[in-house]
Amino acid sequence: MKKVVLFISGLIPFLMGYLMNWSMLTIFFDVNVPYALISVITLLIWGLLGYFLSGYSGAHKQTVILMNLPAFIVLILNAVQLLIFKAYWLNIIGLAVQIFYLPFLNISFLLTSWSHSMLPAYIVAFILMVAASSLGCYANKKLRYGGTDDDDR
Repeated sequence: MKKVVLFISGLIPFLMGYLMNWSMLTIFFDVNVPYALISVITLLIWGLLGYFLSGYSGAHKQTVILMNLPAFIVLILNAVQLLIFKAYWLNIIGLAVQIFYLPFLNISFLLTSWSHSMLPAYIVAFILMVAASSLGCYANKKLRYGGTDDDDR
């Protein structure tokens, strides 16, 4: 059951992306919004989620994998759309996979300014998510277990 909770927690960026998309299209349409700050806060929340959920599946590595599995699936779907079909699908899946990474894209665009494609930004966003959740799990491990590196708890 705890593994299911980890996977479902990995779906939270869908909600955050939807809320961000809605606010961009309605509330903040003509306002300068600090999207970089929103990206940083979202990554901090992702790290805190990793901190609080670390050890849910027994091992911290498994926690990070299960928590970021939806992000990996979305990354694959984005890659398929961009590399094979050369366009986003005109359905709910095509929209959802774009919205998933929206809260993380400002930072990933800053890191991939050399690219004129969305795929490197999605890949960097995924790497940032994995890094944030890993750091959260690592911080919990250090605080809870005294930081012994020989165990996987």
